[in-house]
Amino acid sequence: METIWRFFIIIIIIFFFAIFIRHYSVVVNWNNQTILDQVEQLVRVPAAKEEFNGRRVARIFPNDECLISRPY
Repeated sequence: METIWRFFIIIIIIFFFAIFIRHYSVVVNWNNQTILDQVEQLVRVPAAKEEFNGRRVARIFPNDECLISRPY
């Protein structure tokens, strides 16, 4: 029974620590950018809105020839 309570308390501590990091973003790297900001930059596609044949498309920057249709 004691091991069950110990396991439960450890799970609660990890949960609150994750919430603390998620809300306050205390982890900052050398670029003075939080780890969450970097993850967000990796997840989001760096795209610019452009007109192409009358439709709005997003241009992906690493490959300039790649035009992807995206509604805006």
